[in-house]
Amino acid sequence: MKKPWMIGLLSIIPGLGLVVIGEFLKGLGVFIITFLAFMCLFVPWDIFVGIGLALGLILWGVQLWYAVSVAQRLSRAEAGLALPVRQVEAASLPPGASFEEKSQQKIRDTVMGLLAPDERLNVALYGTTGVRTFTLVDLILALLGGTPLSGEKVRQCYLGITDNELILIETDAFGKPFNIQRIAFNKVLILKFREHMLSDELAIDIGEEKPLQLAVGRPLRQSTRQLVSMFSS
Repeated sequence: MKKPWMIGLLSIIPGLGLVVIGEFLKGLGVFIITFLAFMCLFVPWDIFVGIGLALGLILWGVQLWYAVSVAQRLSRAEAGLALPVRQVEAASLPPGASFEEKSQQKIRDTVMGLLAPDERLNVALYGTTGVRTFTLVDLILALLGGTPLSGEKVRQCYLGITDNELILIETDAFGKPFNIQRIAFNKVLILKFREHMLSDELAIDIGEEKPLQLAVGRPLRQSTRQLVSMFSS
């Protein structure tokens, strides 16, 4: 009953999939709100009919996507495929640390938790694959988890650089790491690096058929430049 495809079928009825996976209150709330939104179809005012239909369809789609995503995460955990994460003692930040410093520290802690205790992390990044740059359309699609104009699926990932490897960590729909790939330095080549107003664009050859296209937010630009310089030296 908790297989992702089954949860998707059950979620045709708003909230039912959430109830089955154990999120009863969320499921009940989704059902009530979606029901009320669709009830607007029966009021005599056209503007409320349009608003209700739009809101109801959005809520219905979001709750289905959310339920299936949670079911996929639970399935990986039950199958023993969840990544082992070790507890990492976070380094203290100085008073008045900037947004960039806080973001960088959070990224480093996440990547460090997936490495062996004796591995040293030199650079850590968080970016989005499937988009060339962060245009307004790309940002909206990335937030919705949709497909950008390039036709590639948007997915967030972490990059880490140790003494010997490039660590590629893919995340699920909630930004939780679910897959880790290690690539030796001699198989990594920076094909392109461009700086833009909102994000930086990276194309990295990691020895696969297609290069890894990665957009990294401007607040991490210093780390992005450091990564590029390591493979350019």
